[in-house]
Amino acid sequence: MKIDNILSKVYRSSAAIIVSTIVLACLICKWSLATTVTAVLVSIVVSSPPAISLHLLFLLAQKIRIERGFVWVVLLASIPVSSFIVAWLFADFVPGKVWFLLLLGMLSGYTGILINGISVSQFFNSSDHERE
Repeated sequence: MKIDNILSKVYRSSAAIIVSTIVLACLICKWSLATTVTAVLVSIVVSSPPAISLHLLFLLAQKIRIERGFVWVVLLASIPVSSFIVAWLFADFVPGKVWFLLLLGMLSGYTGILINGISVSQFFNSSDHERE
């Protein structure tokens, strides 16, 4: 499977969770249409950390030889850090606080990675992408 297919699957599944939750929160908070559209656009950005972390690990795995277990540890550990950075930057544009976006980003990130875990694992297991 190609790297762009894997990244788009992870991003789409993460974005689906975040966008639906943000739209529901906007409806519950009775936000206007303009602020709801702004919140949806921000939620698209908030769903990017798992895809960015995965892409950086793909690039790193092509350059140096890394144990597969270590790749998974780094991948799963980078999601909370990158989600916190995005949540801290964009918390003013969505309903809730930083912790709400952080939890939502972590939940969607882990879900997006684990739903597509077989594809990610197959990519890391392929010998074509390892440096000999």
